[in-house]
Amino acid sequence: MMSGHFGAWAMARNNWALLEGYILHQKPYRESSVIAEFFSRDEGRIPLLFNGLRGKNSRRKAGGLIQPFDHLAINVAPRGDMRRAELKDQLSSSLKVVGTRTFFGMYVNELVYRLSVREERTPEIFDLYHRFMEALKLESFQVRFLTGFEVQFLKALGYAIDLTRADGGEQFVEASKRYRFDPEVGLVTDPLGAFSGVELKAVLSESDLDSSQTALRSVIDSLISHLLRGRRINARALCDKYR
Repeated sequence: MMSGHFGAWAMARNNWALLEGYILHQKPYRESSVIAEFFSRDEGRIPLLFNGLRGKNSRRKAGGLIQPFDHLAINVAPRGDMRRAELKDQLSSSLKVVGTRTFFGMYVNELVYRLSVREERTPEIFDLYHRFMEALKLESFQVRFLTGFEVQFLKALGYAIDLTRADGGEQFVEASKRYRFDPEVGLVTDPLGAFSGVELKAVLSESDLDSSQTALRSVIDSLISHLLRGRRINARALCDKYR
């Protein structure tokens, strides 16, 4: 027969949920624990406390399963200010993110961490992120995949990029005119604008994005900076260096 203490513990553990997702950010906590921002399809971005991951007596080394870019299954305690979590399994393939692709992954992790809302379920963004992380592990990865992620991520946040219309969508872009980009309203006709209509018309469709396109790159950077509102993404400079 179970003791009252053990029975209460077992019942509490039965309330724990199984989540699948990724570690976006983590930092050491006390002697053997880690506080992490975990991103899942079911619950969005949530802060979690993983106990016993650090130190010589830890049950599982921090350098093992709890790594950026890995698809993880975890058990999570019911809601609270700081929910406890335990690693259950690693769902990723055996392929790892290596080389310059590491910088791209760090950048995307910071981007989602900075611009997502805690505890807001965003399945569209999670699915986009998951596909990008799977692609990032392949030798065939191309930089244009990163540009594609940025465009689709911004769209999911409500900032779809439209380089075909200007002035609040009332006018089509004309090759003979110049334009500037305003993050709040989009393209605006401006004789002194940074973009020519010819440049904007030359931007390829979303099915064949290329980050070398100056106009598109400038618009993406402008939107991201606007949304960050002064916050920094530390991996941004390294990422841009290897685009």
